[in-house]
Amino acid sequence: MTKNPGQAAGTSFDPATSEIMPDAWVTHVHLLRHGEVAELERRCVRGQMDVPLSAAGREQSRLLADWFVTAEPACDRIFASDLSRCTHLGELLAARAGLPLETTDRLREQDMGRWQGSDWQTITEWDGERVTAYWNDYVDTRPPEGESFRDLSERAGAWWDGILEPCKGQRIAVVSHAGFIRVLLCRLFGVPLADALRLSPATASHTSLLVSQAGAVLSTFGERPWLFGATGGDH
Repeated sequence: MTKNPGQAAGTSFDPATSEIMPDAWVTHVHLLRHGEVAELERRCVRGQMDVPLSAAGREQSRLLADWFVTAEPACDRIFASDLSRCTHLGELLAARAGLPLETTDRLREQDMGRWQGSDWQTITEWDGERVTAYWNDYVDTRPPEGESFRDLSERAGAWWDGILEPCKGQRIAVVSHAGFIRVLLCRLFGVPLADALRLSPATASHTSLLVSQAGAVLSTFGERPWLFGATGGDH
């Protein structure tokens, strides 16, 4: 399938435009969410639990990796959360690209503390008051021994600020979780954290950004082209 750039933002400008731009560098950022986890039918709070992928999730990861290395230009660096549901996809990408996989706990999902491993009904039975407080203000309410959504945002922001200069003008892939992707997009596009749950990237999906000194441009959000056997762009 041939790439069709359509009206997507480009990275080449005429001389007059380039002269007045603050800086001509553009960093290409690919945010990839891990595949389906095991025991998905259990509606439990997983957070930072190191749960494995299901067989379907491993296959989703393979298909996403195959599509990505075919459809997108080669990356300069590949990062992943150190939880196994992300490192699985990260390792597939790194092997195909011939790059080291850079893992860090700062790319993890929100830490849900003592609620992790239990379903919401059970949690509500023994910690109902805090569950109510959490859903009334999930941005700033911490689960017991866990993180608030704002804590996650600050952790994600600190990681982003740390890699922005070293990765300036490069193409990077970041394998992470729904929560991390949400807060990073909120940060880059000025979306209030209270609206973050309106962003719902699917499992084994691809979101791409162009980041420059002038700001960020969202090119694709939560696409799963591997579902259709796609091998080229058309996004």
